[in-house]
Amino acid sequence: LYQAEDDLLKIVAFENEKKDYAKIMYDGKEYDKLDADQKQKVDQYVSDNIVKNILPNYSRLGGLAKGLRAVPIAGTFISFQLEAWRTAYNTMKLGIDEVSSDNPKMRTKGAKRLASVMAFQGLKTFLYSMLGQSLLGGEEEEEEKIVDIMDIRGYLPSYRKNSDLRIFDVGDGKFSYIDLSSSDPYGGLTSVLNAYKRGDTFEQGLADAAKEFGGDILGADILASTVNNLIQGKDKYGKDLYKPGATDTEKLESALNLIYETFEPGTITSARKIKKALEDKGMEGGLTETLGQFTGFKPYTVDVEKVMSFKLKDVKDEIDGIKKAGYSADYEFIRTRDTDKLIEAWKKVDQKLKPVFKEANRDVEGAMKLGVPMYKIDNLLASKKFNNTDAQMIFFYNYLKDFF
Repeated sequence: LYQAEDDLLKIVAFENEKKDYAKIMYDGKEYDKLDADQKQKVDQYVSDNIVKNILPNYSRLGGLAKGLRAVPIAGTFISFQLEAWRTAYNTMKLGIDEVSSDNPKMRTKGAKRLASVMAFQGLKTFLYSMLGQSLLGGEEEEEEKIVDIMDIRGYLPSYRKNSDLRIFDVGDGKFSYIDLSSSDPYGGLTSVLNAYKRGDTFEQGLADAAKEFGGDILGADILASTVNNLIQGKDKYGKDLYKPGATDTEKLESALNLIYETFEPGTITSARKIKKALEDKGMEGGLTETLGQFTGFKPYTVDVEKVMSFKLKDVKDEIDGIKKAGYSADYEFIRTRDTDKLIEAWKKVDQKLKPVFKEANRDVEGAMKLGVPMYKIDNLLASKKFNNTDAQMIFFYNYLKDFF
């Protein structure tokens, strides 16, 4: 049934396009009035140059992509995303080629095709905007508050940081969001553009876009994040993956669970989440979750304080690791009394610490905007055993950086 639905779209496209191209190629003739040879030429042109090029069919992926499709973990990511990019490029190229044609009927067809693409993008943007307004209740103050919270992306999984998101229920240290790009076949293109636009400089934007493009094509964001989490012993939000004192067998079990959760077949994931929603929230919750699973517009809730706790633990470990070079220089100074060497060593330490404090400060300011009180963050810093100087740098980096 799934394949039949997919094939039906191609059949409908073929039937519609061949009627148009019969008139274009043979001076206004209806398709039914063409002779057998003319029909064959129209059919061949439409099937090879249009239907197979602008609708996904997976038969025209390159050799490398077809080879990588055999990799169970990455195959589905590669196939889907490469087809999305291939068909998007071919659609635009076809429209541009058509409007550049010497045939006036072909130029008209190309203009309509490009206008349809732009109309679709405009409609999509409008619908996303309306959805955002409905989620936010249409209150200008709250909407403005959401727009200002760019640091919210620091509390998202890496593969969602550049998606089109609609944020709602912000406050008390929590927020909910819907990832609109997950239901958009061309969401990968949007994510790449978002990554570019969010770069602080032109060069940084290009670098971020290239990174997003690579992750989008290869599924690398999800795969690489999972591998990195296994190495670091963290889940996707930074929580310790292994319990203190866990045996090797228990660690292996936790690692396998993380891998399975990441690459679990979507149908099983959906069924499991619907079942849990029914158990926890009854029929209404089950219906909401079912709608979300079928449309892709699923709400996710993030506990900012909880994620902040995990992030600060990593910051503390990183700061301690960087400072080891300075402490080594202190011991070397006792032996050599080389003041210049000691000062140079700590300058290098300070330079490495600056981006760490800057990132931590951005996360802390974002957490406070999202409703986490300052005293709770202060308690988190104390619980992670930050000294007063480092805690002040994290809180007030923008004011202290020039004296650092």
